[in-house]
Amino acid sequence: MERYETFRRANISRGGVKKLANAVLNQSIANNVAVAISGFSKVFLGEVIERALDVQRRMDPPYPLNPYASQKPLLPEHIREAWRLYKQETALVPAAHWRRAGGQGDGRMFR
Repeated sequence: MERYETFRRANISRGGVKKLANAVLNQSIANNVAVAISGFSKVFLGEVIERALDVQRRMDPPYPLNPYASQKPLLPEHIREAWRLYKQETALVPAAHWRRAGGQGDGRMFR
């Protein structure tokens, strides 16, 4: 129940979403669009984090004498493996070379 409550309380900054969208789209977005993007982002991050927790349980099994011991924090390797699994299972993530900026640049979305 604690994770659910934390998820409900967490939010993604609309200002940060607007800055990122403005940088990617080269135009300003309305507040309603920023709210929608932040909502989608929150759900997406929740899915990746849940996968990372599954990866953590698989990589680092809990101590058998005390299965209720508190979990260790997620490590970058857990998140990387969860992202790899997400890309493999959903096939919805485009390749890095899909975006061309008017024929200029190397075409990579993330530098």
